Amino acid sequence: MKRLFTTLFSLTLTAAAWAAGKEWMPTDTVVRVVRPDSVVVLENDSSTQVKIFGRTGDPHYSFSYSKSFSSETLTKASERAELWSITLPLQDNSEGGHKGFSLLLFNDISIGYGFAVDNPTSTGLHSAWQFSLELVGVKAYLPGGRDYFSLGVGMEANLISQHTSQMWGQTNSGVGLLPPPEGSYNHRSTLTDCAWTLPLHYGHRFGPLWVDLAAIGQLHLKPRISNTYEVENREYTHTFRHLKANDLSLSYRLTLTYKNNLGLYVQYNPNYLFDAPQSPRFRLLTVGLSL
Repeated sequence: MKRLFTTLFSLTLTAAAWAAGKEWMPTDTVVRVVRPDSVVVLENDSSTQVKIFGRTGDPHYSFSYSKSFSSETLTKASERAELWSITLPLQDNSEGGHKGFSLLLFNDISIGYGFAVDNPTSTGLHSAWQFSLELVGVKAYLPGGRDYFSLGVGMEANLISQHTSQMWGQTNSGVGLLPPPEGSYNHRSTLTDCAWTLPLHYGHRFGPLWVDLAAIGQLHLKPRISNTYEVENREYTHTFRHLKANDLSLSYRLTLTYKNNLGLYVQYNPNYLFDAPQSPRFRLLTVGLSL
């Protein structure tokens, strides 16, 4: 009888110790929960409590951990921002600090209207529209988040038109002015210039306003000219492709952007697209909007 009582008492102590161990876990106990359904952290001035609900293969699993502490307890917390982030068009990143690197996708979408500067051949430039897009780029913020550098790859297209009594076209000595066909009217001559771009930016923030300075390297594709006119109420179009032009040029752009959204830009290209004296030679100044 005494032996049975001793055995029962030992089992009781073991069960009590096991129950206590389940409720009050040692400080060096590590609990690993794979893919919990939810984690809740409750904190006040005197305690911190962590609750875990569900885990892989057991949706009814739950775990609770709490710790009380006095006002003299030292609590440390740290925060680490992601080194890389992705920025998309129309994404407002003006609030909060900028840090690290950003991958830019379809950034700096721009449309502008151009003016001819230094036009010695008097080509009769009527309008010039510019469309540009930065396909991909990398932006690096300097410490403090108020300055950045970025480098990207993009494309630019300029549609340059003239409405005069002459039209652009291919001549024996290159691109030049040609007389329109006899009896024709409503003449329109359009020069299309497309280029791959390599923009290098530096930006600085003044409150909600970002100021961006860029040098844009341009690799021009072969431009083309499209001439349209009418004869006896019928419209005709002649196109000149693969025209010989300068392959490389460098443009400069100043952009003022409000909260990294809508911006106003001015771009100047000091280079001529064609070198021949009789060619349409002018330097293009463009003013427009960017996103």
